Amino acid sequence: MTEVHAPGTTLACDIEGSGPDMLLIHSGVADRRMWDPQWPWLTKSYRVVRYDQQGYGESPPGNGPVSPVRDALTVMDGAGMERAIVMGCAIGGETAVRLALAHPTRVRALVLIGTGLWGYTARLEGPVELDERDRAWRRGDYERALALDEKVWIVGVGRQAGQVDQAFLAFCRKMSRTRLRYADVHPTFTDDFHGEHSLGDLALPTLVVVGAEDLPHVLESGRHIVATVPDATLEIVPDAAHLVSLERPERFDSILRPWLASLED
Repeated sequence: MTEVHAPGTTLACDIEGSGPDMLLIHSGVADRRMWDPQWPWLTKSYRVVRYDQQGYGESPPGNGPVSPVRDALTVMDGAGMERAIVMGCAIGGETAVRLALAHPTRVRALVLIGTGLWGYTARLEGPVELDERDRAWRRGDYERALALDEKVWIVGVGRQAGQVDQAFLAFCRKMSRTRLRYADVHPTFTDDFHGEHSLGDLALPTLVVVGAEDLPHVLESGRHIVATVPDATLEIVPDAAHLVSLERPERFDSILRPWLASLED
């Protein structure tokens, strides 16, 4: 592990491998360990950086406004990355999109897993558990909030916990609980991004992967991305919820490997 200094904090990072640069940005219910299944094979062909976002894993939140896009650029600069393939899951995917739109010369291609979109109102609403989760977190009932996160994002609203691989579930719980060490810090967020760009401006290869058991509005957002971005491909993975690359790594890798190889053709 290494650390990259960001405003008011340090971001824990792993940097390994050689080859084209790749940046990995985790979801809001995980930390950088969610990329463990892909790490060994990606680092054989790419120079890969993964990091914990502020308030996750080993990266404490700073004492000022948090800009996920600025933090991603800070990590890239600290690792000496001029231009990278950026792979993000959920809010990590949203950060990847914003990064590509605001700083197009820094992003070579995008891989978006279970990614919703700012400024896009899906016709399908999220489940009531999301609102309940937010209320629980605000009132300090963190165990309830984590349980609802697990139900919605990790298990999936259409399944029961007993239908999910128990080793996968235990690993997700381990990652989720690291957030409790920062639970009493409530940062404000700014992206230094004002929506002056649109998805249609993304002139770069984009792979969108969504689990079939993810929330309907996330699936809808994935379809919207593919309908809007000129060079985008959608893959829907059966029997997987939000963390597709971690829950179904073999299937996910079978999609990602040839797609990455096509970038080198």
